[in-house]
Amino acid sequence: MQIRITDLTEGCCPERAEPGKRDAELVRRIEREVFMKLNLDGRQLRRRNIIRTVLIAAVIAALMTVTAFAAGLFSMERHKVEEGEEVSGYWRFYDQEGELTEQQEWTYPEASIVFTFYGPEEEYNMPEFRFGWLPEEGEHYEEQKSMSEGWMYSYGLMCQCDIIPCQAGVMSVPVKGYRGVLNGEATVLKEEVWDCWDVTEIQVDYSNCTTVRWPKPVNYIYMFDQERGYLAYVRGCDGMETLEKIARNMEIRESEAPDPGYGSPLDEIQIGVFDLSRG
Repeated sequence: MQIRITDLTEGCCPERAEPGKRDAELVRRIEREVFMKLNLDGRQLRRRNIIRTVLIAAVIAALMTVTAFAAGLFSMERHKVEEGEEVSGYWRFYDQEGELTEQQEWTYPEASIVFTFYGPEEEYNMPEFRFGWLPEEGEHYEEQKSMSEGWMYSYGLMCQCDIIPCQAGVMSVPVKGYRGVLNGEATVLKEEVWDCWDVTEIQVDYSNCTTVRWPKPVNYIYMFDQERGYLAYVRGCDGMETLEKIARNMEIRESEAPDPGYGSPLDEIQIGVFDLSRG
């Protein structure tokens, strides 16, 4: 049985693609249709064709990445850290003349998942959000109600306590291969699409972690917009069902405030921590 790339891509051409114009939905539609065809209508592949099919899938995935890049889209790659693998990155500091003055290397021996971001280098205003729903009960939410009525960049209790029900925020992702680290034992629970958002739900167990300590598992919802380069998150010790309802009812838009960039304009930050924070 032959598998032709022309067969896989037939009917999936970007007929509405315009050079220099981003169209995240079109890229997703092309990718979805091509990979659906790799299923071959449920027919079983013989062993000798398995490697060929895997190679074709890899080629198509690469083509989709190139298509997204050509369309000016941002990307978020997720990597599961293997046992014994070292995760590290740098903060580099420069003077006014652009000369490197200091370099700090950060190592994360208990990293479990690493997110890496790429995209076009353009100037944007900062994104902001407001809630459409919060739980009616709970001391934390009652204390935060006055803060949740308007638009904001981040939300949540920051304290030296054992339980933080919810934190939320939105940011323009740093590019050039910036990496965000989740420590502990992370498990991906779900991946799906909500309108323009690529959604990943993760639960992390920190019981054996020494660098980040939480007495109970922490839930994370990451929402990534390929077209605008926005990363929104809802995280905390509340149940995933509650956090998902909060996330689904967040309204996110571009603010009128210019984005100063991630860190000082004289700094190059390549790695950071995405774990629930006490501040």
